[in-house]
Amino acid sequence: MIHMIQNAKDQVLALTNTAYQTAAAQGKLPGDVQVRANVEIPKDPANGDYTTTFALAAAKAMKRSPREIAAVLADLIALFAGLLIEAARARRHLTEQQKIDLYNL
Repeated sequence: MIHMIQNAKDQVLALTNTAYQTAAAQGKLPGDVQVRANVEIPKDPANGDYTTTFALAAAKAMKRSPREIAAVLADLIALFAGLLIEAARARRHLTEQQKIDLYNL
């Protein structure tokens, strides 16, 4: 169980870092900032399954408010999630060989 939770945390952190890199490439956030963020499970379940400290950790170096950084990242993460859902739906119609080919990309 601990391994599954850590795996999920690693995926959230990777998704957050990808969103940051995308935002930097689009000029929405500065791209020259090194951020050491954590992923945690919120104490209050109303705050979601996982939370990241990325926006707080990056705010000073980016000279932006944590809320502004979080909004940019949240928009990109929502876009990525939508693309993943579409890909999963499309994947249902693929042959087994096509699925293997996609997995091995």
